[in-house]
Amino acid sequence: MEGVVLDCSMTMAWCFKEERNPRSEALRRKIEAGVKVAVPFIWTLEVINVLYLAEKRKRIVPEDTQRYVHWLYQGLPIEIDPLQNPILFQNLLLLMRGHELTAYDAAYAELALRRGWPLATLDTKLIHAARKMKILWDEP
Repeated sequence: MEGVVLDCSMTMAWCFKEERNPRSEALRRKIEAGVKVAVPFIWTLEVINVLYLAEKRKRIVPEDTQRYVHWLYQGLPIEIDPLQNPILFQNLLLLMRGHELTAYDAAYAELALRRGWPLATLDTKLIHAARKMKILWDEP
């Protein structure tokens, strides 16, 4: 496997101990061993939003947020995909209509399809769609 498209749900499993699971830990080890990672731009907004809400709910403190953000951006080889053009919008609409996905989830699926890489997610609806598209990263 050359690379993997990572979504916010899988990312957050690394940040919150109670959300860790065998799949998220197996993926983290693969990434640390050199597997490339790509994310759509929306990933940055989703990650920071989840961390901020976790602060508000007192699940974490601001120092935890800073540590997680530093680790995600400095400790992992994450490439943020910059593609935004009319063709992308058409592809997103096709995925949204064909699999009843939100624009956010369609962005992850579109990137995985475009790269030819599997999609790593813990989101139930996105897992179902990715499995139908044969792009699901489904290792233990």
